[in-house]
Amino acid sequence: AEEVAKLLKRAAGQVGKLEKAVGELGQALQAISALAGRSLAATSGLLAGDLPGDLEDGSKSYLLKKGDADLQEAHRAAAQQRPSAGAGTTGGSGTLSAGAKTKEEMDAARKARLERLEAQQADKVKQQEEAAAKTRAREAMFERPFAGSNR
Repeated sequence: AEEVAKLLKRAAGQVGKLEKAVGELGQALQAISALAGRSLAATSGLLAGDLPGDLEDGSKSYLLKKGDADLQEAHRAAAQQRPSAGAGTTGGSGTLSAGAKTKEEMDAARKARLERLEAQQADKVKQQEEAAAKTRAREAMFERPFAGSNR
C-alpha cells in the first residue's frame, strides 16, 4: 500500500509537469496566433487601400496584374530578339531560307542532316563504349586477387 502511494505521488508530479508544459505551449500558440493575425491585417491593409489602382476590375489582385504586366514585357522582349519575318521564313525543316527550295535541294539538305545526326549518334555510341570499357577495367582491377608472396 505504501509503494502504491509513492507511485501515485510520482505519477501526480509527472502529470503536474505535463500540465505546466501544455500551458506553456498554449501560451506560445496564442502569441503566434496574435502575431499572424496582426501581420495578416497589416498585409490586407496594404493590399486593400495603400496601392493605387490595385483592384480596378475587382477580379484580379495587384500582384496578379503586376505579374501579368511583367510576363507581357518578357514576351515583347523575346519577340524583338526573334528574326523578323522579312529576313527569312521558317520552312518545315526548321531552317531559315531565303526562298523556296527545289526538291533536289530539299533532298540534299535532308541527306546532310541525316549524315550529321548519324555522325553524332556514332560519336555518342563510341563514348558510351569507351566509358563501359573504363568501368569494366576499373571493376576488373578490384576483382583480381593481389599477386605476390605471402609471408
